[in-house]
Formats: sequence, C-alpha cells, structure tokens
Amino acid sequence: MSRSDLRALFLPFRMICRELAGERALSFVDASYPHMVHYISRIDDVHKLATDVQRAAKEFLGLESVIGLGKPVRGAMALKSGYESSILAWGQSSINIESQLIDDNKRENDPDFPDEAVKVLNAYIEQGNESLLQPFLTNLLERQSSVMDFTLTANRILLHLNLLAGKYDPKRAEVGEEVWKCQISIWELTSYQEVIHQLTELSNRIMRMASKLKTPANGEEVVSQVKAYMDIHYATDMSLATLAGQFHINAAYLSELFKAQVGQNFTDYLISLRMKKAKELLVDTGLKVIDIAHICGFSSSGYFSTVFKKKFGVKPIDYRKGLGTEGGEEK
Repeated sequence: MSRSDLRALFLPFRMICRELAGERALSFVDASYPHMVHYISRIDDVHKLATDVQRAAKEFLGLESVIGLGKPVRGAMALKSGYESSILAWGQSSINIESQLIDDNKRENDPDFPDEAVKVLNAYIEQGNESLLQPFLTNLLERQSSVMDFTLTANRILLHLNLLAGKYDPKRAEVGEEVWKCQISIWELTSYQEVIHQLTELSNRIMRMASKLKTPANGEEVVSQVKAYMDIHYATDMSLATLAGQFHINAAYLSELFKAQVGQNFTDYLISLRMKKAKELLVDTGLKVIDIAHICGFSSSGYFSTVFKKKFGVKPIDYRKGLGTEGGEEK
C-alpha cells in the first residue's frame, strides 16, 4: 500500500477509533507520530477496545494495525509516563504485516532508566556538551542487565531524541532517516556498539541543529523553524513565551523577528493556521463542528464559531451549508 493510500485511510481509521471508544476514551493525534491514534482511557477492559479497533480496521478498511498498551497511571502528572509506556510497547512489535497487540503491563520491571536521565540527556544536547554526551549514553546502555532491558532503554532514548528533534526539525526532514536506522538496529540488535554509535550520532545531529538556532545572526532560520513547528502543532496549547523558551530565544526579540519576516504577529498567524485547517475539515460532513473546534485547538465550539465568523464573515455551520462557496472568502 502506498503512502498516499495510507494517508487517505487515516481519517476513516481515526473515525472508527473514536466511534468504538465512544464515551469510554479520549482519542488524539500526536504530530510526532502523525500516522498513529492515541487513547487516554479510564475503562478497565482496554484489551477489548483494542481488539475491537483492530477487527473493525481490518473488516472495513482492509488495514492491519499495531497497538501498544501502556501501563495504567494515576493522576494527570503521570500521563506522560503512561504515554511513553504505550509508545515503548508499540516499539516492541515485530516487522511484519499482521495485526499485533503488545501489552506493556506484562513487563514486571522497568529497565534502569531513571527520569533524571531524560533531563541530563536533554541538557547535554541543548548545551552542546558533546564530550559528556557519548560516555553518558554508553554508561546508560551498558549497565542494563539483560537484552530486553537494553532494547527497552535504547527505544526510550530514541523516543526522547525523536521528540526533541521535533523542536528543530518538525517534519523530521533532517533526522527521519537516522531515526529509522536506529530503530532497525535496535530491533535487529546484531551489535550493542552499533546501537550506541547510532544513538550518539543522532544526538550529535540534534545538538548541531540546536546550536544552529542559537546563533544570534540567524534570525531567519529561527523564524523558519518556529513556523514549521507551528504548522504541525497548531492544535496544541502554545504561546509566544513557551515557544521562545523552547527555542532558547528572548520572547520580545522573537516577536519582532516573527512580525518582520512573516508579516503577521504570532497570534494572528496561529489563528490563520487554525482557520485554514477548519475550512478543510468543514468539508467533511462526518465531523461535528464541536469536533472540528477541538481538532483545531479551540476549547469550545462557541469561541471557535466567533473567531471563524470574524475571519470569514459567516458561521462554521453556514459555511458548511454553502459547501465552501457562500461567504467563504477571507476578509
């Protein structure tokens, strides 16, 4: 199946996921993994939900799927840990075309990978500390007590590197191939040293990307990267201040750069992105307006409707009735 075929089937697949979950779970898409659907569920029988999704995907769309079940967590602060657990479970799938269900709950103990290691890894990369990065990764991986722990730790490092790379290369144009090579090396595990080498090389590449953006004279590159990030993550809760901190630049300076090079301020550009996506989604009559509001990053359909009418002169529901021809011109 081609990439274009998969892209065409993704929205129907997501609709199946949402329909089957109903009120039992919240589904969302993470731009770091654009061809995956994620669930946050409070139900006990997640296995049944997972098998129902796989059965429906195969029956109605002819799709085989891989589902990773993360460990249960308690409280909002622990959601990140549960999310990572599901990604790691998914990463343990075998390379074949059959549907698979991998449950991370069946793994009794986590490998020796404390949360502090994530902070140290990110700090070394963003500080450009290459001399400490390699021995840190080598020590972290070589102290694992089993092949399984080594594989899980390597996958967890790769997950964090992939997420970190998304700050500087949102579309993974520079690092996508390297991430895939690392994943294959971890799966095959023919050489521990090769895995460590590839993870180190990927870390160094991200380090150079981070360093490039810190160059004061390279304002154009900074804005380009910020725009690319916004183009993908427009639906998330973001602000100029958080983006400035993420890209290690003064917020006021970023605001000036952005307005000078884009011709719009940050807020107007973000709204334009969300409105553009909303117009595309309104063509799909299978989506409710409230669903489109949430997909595009609005907390309520009322506020979404107000912003849409101010932008296009017509409410979203009326725009849909006109099939994009009545009142659809941007003011």
